[in-house]
Amino acid sequence: MFSFIGYETHEVVINFKEGEEKEYNLALIPGSIDLSSVTVKARQPFSAASSKAIRDFDLRIKPVRSAQDLLQLVPGLFLAQHAGGGKAEQIFMLGFDADHGTDVGISVDGLPVNMVTHGHGQGYADLHFVIPEIIDVMTVYKGPYFSQYGNFGTA
Repeated sequence: MFSFIGYETHEVVINFKEGEEKEYNLALIPGSIDLSSVTVKARQPFSAASSKAIRDFDLRIKPVRSAQDLLQLVPGLFLAQHAGGGKAEQIFMLGFDADHGTDVGISVDGLPVNMVTHGHGQGYADLHFVIPEIIDVMTVYKGPYFSQYGNFGTA
């Protein structure tokens, strides 16, 4: 039996007698490929490497003290406490200083957290009001490619 993907299977019966040699020339005939039994499963990316969904499992395995700590699950995002406690953490995205949210748009259930007229500065984003245990998923979009998030989506 001769077969190769993309060609028809060819079956030949050849009988040999002891010590006999035979030569058979085979020409494979192109055929159709049935891919109905092939199943490919993978997580669909949102858009290349610029976005990511952080699911419930990822949120549960990392202990957190506050919702601000959950932001550290975002690849390339780093938080630091700026000039003592009492205000939102300072956010760095890929080394870019986004202050307290000036260039990082943050929303909870579609409602923007960034305060455009805050006394500390445009875009102040404090997530301390969010209870971290109730978060099911975080969706992250990095880079200035997502214009639907406005001027806070720079980083």
